Amino acid sequence: MSVKLGMLIDQDRCIGCWTCSVICKMENNIGLGNWWNRILSNGTDEYGTTPATGLDGQPTLYYQPTACMHCENAPCVRACPTGATYKDENGITRQDYKKCIGCRTCMAACPYNARVFNWGTPEHVPAFDDDHIGDARVPSRPKGVVEKCTFCQEKVAQGESPACVTGCTANARVFGDLNDPNSEISRLIRERGAKPLLEDIGTKPSVYYVPPRRKLKKPAFEGSGYYGE
Repeated sequence: MSVKLGMLIDQDRCIGCWTCSVICKMENNIGLGNWWNRILSNGTDEYGTTPATGLDGQPTLYYQPTACMHCENAPCVRACPTGATYKDENGITRQDYKKCIGCRTCMAACPYNARVFNWGTPEHVPAFDDDHIGDARVPSRPKGVVEKCTFCQEKVAQGESPACVTGCTANARVFGDLNDPNSEISRLIRERGAKPLLEDIGTKPSVYYVPPRRKLKKPAFEGSGYYGE
Protein backbone atom coordinates (compact mmCIF):
# COMPACT_ATOMS: atom_id res chain seq x y z
CA MET A 1 0.00 0.00 0.00
CA SER A 2 1.30 3.46 -0.89
CA VAL A 3 2.09 6.01 1.80
CA LYS A 4 -0.21 8.98 2.29
CA LEU A 5 1.27 11.46 4.73
CA GLY A 6 -0.99 13.53 6.91
CA MET A 7 -1.23 15.47 10.15
CA LEU A 8 -3.54 15.54 13.15
CA ILE A 9 -3.95 18.65 15.31
CA ASP A 10 -5.54 18.36 18.75
CA GLN A 11 -7.44 21.56 19.49
CA ASP A 12 -7.87 20.54 23.11
CA ARG A 13 -4.10 20.63 23.52
CA CYS A 14 -3.22 23.66 21.35
CA ILE A 15 -2.48 26.72 23.52
CA GLY A 16 -2.12 29.24 20.69
CA CYS A 17 1.53 30.02 21.45
CA TRP A 18 2.51 30.37 17.76
CA THR A 19 5.66 28.27 18.31
CA CYS A 20 4.70 26.08 15.33
CA SER A 21 4.37 29.17 13.14
CA VAL A 22 7.67 30.67 14.23
CA ILE A 23 9.68 27.45 13.92
CA CYS A 24 8.09 26.87 10.50
CA LYS A 25 9.15 30.36 9.45
CA MET A 26 12.70 29.84 10.68
CA GLU A 27 13.25 26.31 9.38
CA ASN A 28 11.80 27.04 5.94
CA ASN A 29 13.55 30.38 5.40
CA ILE A 30 10.27 32.27 5.03
CA GLY A 31 10.76 35.98 4.42
CA LEU A 32 9.32 38.79 6.50
CA GLY A 33 5.59 39.33 6.02
CA ASN A 34 4.75 35.75 4.98
CA TRP A 35 3.57 32.85 7.11
CA TRP A 36 2.92 29.25 6.07
CA ASN A 37 1.36 28.42 9.44
CA ARG A 38 -1.27 30.70 10.99
CA ILE A 39 -3.16 30.42 14.27
CA LEU A 40 -6.83 31.35 14.20
CA SER A 41 -8.60 32.19 17.45
CA ASN A 42 -12.16 31.15 18.16
CA GLY A 43 -13.99 33.01 20.86
CA THR A 44 -12.61 36.54 20.46
CA ASP A 45 -14.50 39.50 19.05
CA GLU A 46 -13.24 42.01 16.49
CA TYR A 47 -11.29 43.80 19.23
CA GLY A 48 -9.44 40.69 20.34
CA THR A 49 -11.25 40.41 23.65
CA THR A 50 -12.89 37.23 24.90
CA PRO A 51 -16.59 37.77 25.60
CA ALA A 52 -18.92 35.13 26.96
CA THR A 53 -19.02 32.93 23.86
CA GLY A 54 -19.39 29.53 25.46
CA LEU A 55 -22.69 27.71 25.45
CA ASP A 56 -22.83 28.17 29.22
CA GLY A 57 -22.34 31.91 28.92
CA GLN A 58 -18.74 31.80 30.18
CA PRO A 59 -15.67 33.14 28.34
CA THR A 60 -14.37 30.35 26.12
CA LEU A 61 -11.44 30.33 23.71
CA TYR A 62 -9.60 27.82 21.57
CA TYR A 63 -7.12 27.92 18.73
CA GLN A 64 -6.99 26.51 15.23
CA PRO A 65 -3.61 26.21 13.50
CA THR A 66 -4.13 26.50 9.75
CA ALA A 67 -1.81 25.78 6.81
CA CYS A 68 -1.90 23.85 3.54
CA MET A 69 -4.20 20.85 3.91
CA HIS A 70 -2.37 18.77 1.26
CA CYS A 71 -5.73 17.79 -0.21
CA GLU A 72 -6.07 14.56 -2.14
CA ASN A 73 -8.42 16.34 -4.53
CA ALA A 74 -6.53 19.63 -4.48
CA PRO A 75 -8.19 22.58 -6.28
CA CYS A 76 -4.82 24.32 -6.55
CA VAL A 77 -3.37 21.45 -8.58
CA ARG A 78 -6.24 21.57 -11.05
CA ALA A 79 -6.10 25.36 -11.29
CA CYS A 80 -2.35 25.74 -11.93
CA PRO A 81 -1.82 26.39 -15.67
CA THR A 82 1.85 25.37 -15.74
CA GLY A 83 1.97 22.26 -13.57
CA ALA A 84 3.97 24.12 -10.91
CA THR A 85 1.63 22.75 -8.24
CA TYR A 86 1.49 18.96 -8.13
CA LYS A 87 1.05 15.93 -5.87
CA ASP A 88 4.03 13.71 -5.06
CA GLU A 89 4.05 9.97 -4.38
CA ASN A 90 3.45 10.49 -0.64
CA GLY A 91 0.42 12.73 -1.06
CA ILE A 92 2.23 15.99 -0.36
CA THR A 93 1.09 18.96 -2.44
CA ARG A 94 4.30 20.46 -3.76
CA GLN A 95 5.38 23.58 -5.61
CA ASP A 96 7.94 23.79 -8.43
CA TYR A 97 9.19 27.36 -8.13
CA LYS A 98 10.90 27.20 -11.53
CA LYS A 99 7.56 26.54 -13.22
CA CYS A 100 5.57 29.05 -11.16
CA ILE A 101 4.67 32.16 -13.20
CA GLY A 102 3.11 34.02 -10.28
CA CYS A 103 -0.40 34.15 -11.72
CA ARG A 104 -1.89 33.36 -8.27
CA THR A 105 -4.63 31.19 -9.77
CA CYS A 106 -3.80 28.56 -7.16
CA MET A 107 -4.30 31.11 -4.39
CA ALA A 108 -7.75 31.94 -5.68
CA ALA A 109 -8.61 28.24 -5.95
CA CYS A 110 -7.54 27.32 -2.40
CA PRO A 111 -10.58 27.29 -0.07
CA TYR A 112 -8.29 27.38 2.99
CA ASN A 113 -6.40 30.58 2.14
CA ALA A 114 -3.19 28.63 2.71
CA ARG A 115 -0.93 30.10 0.03
CA VAL A 116 1.17 33.26 0.07
CA PHE A 117 2.80 35.31 -2.68
CA ASN A 118 6.28 36.81 -2.70
CA TRP A 119 5.61 40.38 -3.78
CA GLY A 120 9.22 41.41 -3.31
CA THR A 121 12.61 39.84 -2.89
CA PRO A 122 12.25 37.94 0.40
CA GLU A 123 13.88 39.67 3.36
CA HIS A 124 14.74 38.06 6.67
CA VAL A 125 15.29 39.33 10.18
CA PRO A 126 18.11 41.94 9.97
CA ALA A 127 20.24 39.98 12.46
CA PHE A 128 20.66 37.25 9.85
CA ASP A 129 22.93 38.16 6.94
CA ASP A 130 22.60 34.82 5.15
CA ASP A 131 19.64 33.99 2.90
CA HIS A 132 19.23 30.79 4.89
CA ILE A 133 18.26 31.21 8.52
CA GLY A 134 17.06 27.66 9.16
CA ASP A 135 17.35 24.32 7.40
CA ALA A 136 19.98 24.66 4.67
CA ARG A 137 18.21 21.94 2.67
CA VAL A 138 15.25 24.26 2.07
CA PRO A 139 15.63 26.50 -1.01
CA SER A 140 14.95 30.23 -0.82
CA ARG A 141 12.03 31.32 -2.97
CA PRO A 142 12.45 34.20 -5.43
CA LYS A 143 10.28 37.24 -5.96
CA GLY A 144 7.06 36.62 -7.88
CA VAL A 145 6.24 33.04 -6.88
CA VAL A 146 3.61 31.40 -4.67
CA GLU A 147 4.69 29.33 -1.69
CA LYS A 148 3.09 27.37 1.15
CA CYS A 149 3.55 24.61 3.72
CA THR A 150 5.42 21.62 2.30
CA PHE A 151 5.12 19.31 5.33
CA CYS A 152 8.88 20.06 5.57
CA GLN A 153 9.48 17.76 2.61
CA GLU A 154 13.26 17.93 3.02
CA LYS A 155 12.98 16.64 6.58
CA VAL A 156 10.39 14.01 5.70
CA ALA A 157 12.64 12.66 2.93
CA GLN A 158 15.25 11.93 5.62
CA GLY A 159 12.78 10.24 7.95
CA GLU A 160 12.27 13.30 10.14
CA SER A 161 8.98 14.91 11.20
CA PRO A 162 7.92 18.43 10.14
CA ALA A 163 9.30 21.26 12.26
CA CYS A 164 5.86 22.24 13.56
CA VAL A 165 5.39 18.73 14.98
CA THR A 166 8.73 18.48 16.78
CA GLY A 167 8.54 22.10 17.94
CA CYS A 168 4.99 22.06 19.33
CA THR A 169 5.24 22.88 23.04
CA ALA A 170 1.85 21.29 23.79
CA ASN A 171 2.39 18.08 21.80
CA ALA A 172 -0.75 18.93 19.87
CA ARG A 173 0.43 17.60 16.50
CA VAL A 174 0.90 14.07 15.16
CA PHE A 175 2.36 13.25 11.73
CA GLY A 176 2.20 9.92 9.95
CA ASP A 177 0.80 7.60 7.30
CA LEU A 178 -2.95 7.92 6.81
CA ASN A 179 -3.00 4.73 4.74
CA ASP A 180 -1.60 2.65 7.60
CA PRO A 181 -4.52 1.70 9.88
CA ASN A 182 -2.05 0.87 12.66
CA SER A 183 -0.23 4.22 12.59
CA GLU A 184 -0.63 6.58 15.53
CA ILE A 185 -2.37 9.19 13.40
CA SER A 186 -4.90 6.70 12.01
CA ARG A 187 -5.63 5.38 15.49
CA LEU A 188 -6.17 8.87 16.91
CA ILE A 189 -8.46 9.87 14.05
CA ARG A 190 -10.66 6.88 14.86
CA GLU A 191 -10.54 7.21 18.62
CA ARG A 192 -10.84 10.99 18.92
CA GLY A 193 -13.31 11.62 16.12
CA ALA A 194 -10.95 13.90 14.20
CA LYS A 195 -12.32 15.64 11.11
CA PRO A 196 -10.82 17.73 8.28
CA LEU A 197 -11.91 21.30 7.62
CA LEU A 198 -14.65 21.92 5.04
CA GLU A 199 -15.16 18.19 4.67
CA ASP A 200 -18.28 18.63 2.55
CA ILE A 201 -16.59 20.39 -0.41
CA GLY A 202 -14.78 17.26 -1.59
CA THR A 203 -11.14 18.36 -1.32
CA LYS A 204 -10.22 15.39 0.94
CA PRO A 205 -7.66 17.16 3.14
CA SER A 206 -4.79 15.28 4.75
CA VAL A 207 -4.91 17.43 7.90
CA TYR A 208 -7.36 16.39 10.62
CA TYR A 209 -8.51 18.23 13.73
CA VAL A 210 -9.54 16.77 17.07
CA PRO A 211 -12.43 19.07 18.00
CA PRO A 212 -12.33 20.85 21.35
CA ARG A 213 -14.60 19.44 24.02
CA ARG A 214 -15.58 22.94 25.07
CA LYS A 215 -18.17 24.14 22.58
CA LEU A 216 -18.51 27.60 21.09
CA LYS A 217 -21.44 29.23 19.39
CA LYS A 218 -19.49 29.91 16.19
CA PRO A 219 -16.53 28.03 14.60
CA ALA A 220 -13.24 29.76 13.82
CA PHE A 221 -13.29 28.53 10.23
CA GLU A 222 -16.66 28.91 8.51
CA GLY A 223 -18.04 25.93 6.61
CA SER A 224 -20.88 23.49 6.96
CA GLY A 225 -18.39 20.64 7.12
CA TYR A 226 -16.72 21.93 10.29
CA TYR A 227 -17.10 19.06 12.73
CA GLY A 228 -20.52 18.34 11.29
CA GLU A 229 -22.00 21.61 12.57
